[in-house]
Amino acid sequence: MSHFVFTPVCGDYDDCTKLLGAPFFEEVRQEMEGYVNFLQIDSDTAGLRFYDEGMLNLLYKPADLAAGKWKLVKGYMTSC
Repeated sequence: MSHFVFTPVCGDYDDCTKLLGAPFFEEVRQEMEGYVNFLQIDSDTAGLRFYDEGMLNLLYKPADLAAGKWKLVKGYMTSC
């Protein structure tokens, strides 16, 4: 049986595109308290444009994820 090992390429509060971890911007961490960062997409590394070199974070509440309520994922766009 094979399995995958997830090795993060950037730290929790780093400015990068990443799966899981904490959002880079403190604004997101404060305004989305109680939510977990599922995906952070950085316009610099992803080749996308969010405002002026910003980021898009997709966040969820742990209870919603456990219940399979993917429609409740929230998006939060920030600008540098």
